[in-house]
Amino acid sequence: MGLNLRLNLFHDVEAPDVFGMLAAFYRQRGARLVPEERPDRRYDLHHRRDHWCVLDWDGGWEWQLRRAAQLFVSERLKTPGLLVFVYDGDYWGYELFRDGTVLNRFVQYPPGDGEQRWFPGDPCVGDPEAVASCFGELSSADIAPYLVHQPPYGYDRESFHALNVPARPGDEFRRFDECAVLDFLHALGVGIERRDGEVRILADLWRSFRPEFSK
Repeated sequence: MGLNLRLNLFHDVEAPDVFGMLAAFYRQRGARLVPEERPDRRYDLHHRRDHWCVLDWDGGWEWQLRRAAQLFVSERLKTPGLLVFVYDGDYWGYELFRDGTVLNRFVQYPPGDGEQRWFPGDPCVGDPEAVASCFGELSSADIAPYLVHQPPYGYDRESFHALNVPARPGDEFRRFDECAVLDFLHALGVGIERRDGEVRILADLWRSFRPEFSK
C-alpha cells in the first residue's frame, strides 16, 4: 500500500480558531467533536508553524463533508488554504480555496482520469498564479514546477523519464515519486518530513478528535 495523505492547510490562523469553526460546522449537522486516540479514526490539528496551521484528516476517504468543513472554516476565518492529498502513492493533488470559495484544483494524474474521481467536470490543471495570489510569501515560480501532469499510458518512455526528475534543484524526490508531494509542501513552507517510513508534521500537536454524530 502506498502513501495516503490528506491535509488541510489553513494560512495565518491559529489552531484553537480552526477548531472552533470546525466545532460550529459539525454542531450544525448534529455532531460534536470528541477526543480520539486511534490514529485511523482521529483528526490531528497542529499548532500554527510559520504561516500554516495543519489539520491531518483521519484514515477515511469521505470526501464531501470534510471539504464542506474546510470551506466553512475558510469563510468564517477569512483565510485562504489548501487541501493537499495523495492517493495510494500513485499521484497527488490539491484544492485551493479562499474565503469559503474554491479557486483552483490540480490532480497529477493524466488529464481525463484523475479529476473524474475527485472533482468531476473540473480539468484540474493547476494554476500557480492563483496559488501565489493567495499566499503573499510565495511566487508562481515557486509553484509552477510542481504542477506537471503524469503522461498518459502509452507515452514514450524517454519523454516520461525526462519529466520524472526533481521539480526544483534541492528537491528530495522526482516528480512522480510516491512522496513527491513532500517537495511541494516544502515549497509552500509547510514543516513536514519523512522519518522511519512515516510522514510527520513538524508542528506540535494541538488536539486529536473526531466528529461524533447523534444517533
